Amino acid sequence: MDVSITWQGAGPRDIEEQIIIRFEEVLKSVEDIKSVVSKATEGRARITITGKERVDRKQFADAVREKINSVNGLPADADRARVSERVNRQAMIRLALHGDIPVRTLSSLAREIRKEIGALPLISNVNLLGVGQEEISIEISEQAMSLYKITFMK
Repeated sequence: MDVSITWQGAGPRDIEEQIIIRFEEVLKSVEDIKSVVSKATEGRARITITGKERVDRKQFADAVREKINSVNGLPADADRARVSERVNRQAMIRLALHGDIPVRTLSSLAREIRKEIGALPLISNVNLLGVGQEEISIEISEQAMSLYKITFMK
């Protein structure tokens, strides 16, 4: 999770004392925090909160948002804190399917495996590559087209 807030004209010391310390205090009561790293720069505070490995991401994000939004009495000319989830999209596994079965069956199996993997906890994105879209081909003779008064343009 990332928390950022801007306060135009404030120096790093003011940002640390009036914003960062207050946010860090309320975050102490959030369960499953692995680490909190804060940085105060000219006009900006940034806090990165990392959850433990097996944390429920949604509950964790909701808890962090709730605590950050509960902080009152921030400097009047500071912007509202922005809380965003950090998305890690590193490839965890690659799976290749092959076999002596029809392509349509193999594609269907790949889609089913994708759906099952996507339902696992901690999995946020599953890509399926190499599976073409199904096509429907219609063949009609010129004689049938003439009979039904259909042209190639239609």
